[in-house]
Amino acid sequence: EDWITTDHAEGPGVKVFQQGPDLPDPKTSIVQASGGHAHPTFYVGNTVTGQVWKWRADMADWQQIVPVTGPVGPLSARRFFADPYRPALVYVLGRAGMYRSEDGGDSWVPDGTLQAAITENGAFPLDITGEQGIPDIGLLRDMVFHPRDASWRVAVSPAGVFRTLDGHRS
Repeated sequence: EDWITTDHAEGPGVKVFQQGPDLPDPKTSIVQASGGHAHPTFYVGNTVTGQVWKWRADMADWQQIVPVTGPVGPLSARRFFADPYRPALVYVLGRAGMYRSEDGGDSWVPDGTLQAAITENGAFPLDITGEQGIPDIGLLRDMVFHPRDASWRVAVSPAGVFRTLDGHRS
């Protein structure tokens, strides 16, 4: 019963409260939080449709960041990872490639270095399926970010475990 609430802020007797508007899709299957208590930012996605949305306290509603509406960026997200310490840094593995946003999904750049690493220079297809044919496991299995060093990242794929110390080269 503690989790059933209509509260939207802390207060006397409030054990939990909802931050932000209702989820943008009732079939949201992935939620990632970033920014800590000072600047909470939430990224949510639907692995079936490949859509990703973002919300933070200064936003009235969820903002869809995938598929992109601009000329460069992911048209769908098979997997996505938000840096839990820096809410503007997001990675998306789409059907057409690996993308990185350093402004919370407002703009994207292809991340060819990371894509080459996780595919072992094309030996593994971008559209790889997981164990027992589960498509949403995908090629990029996990990412880890350093709490103090913004350039330090680790990515895990069937091709191996990769680390960058400058945020761009492995």
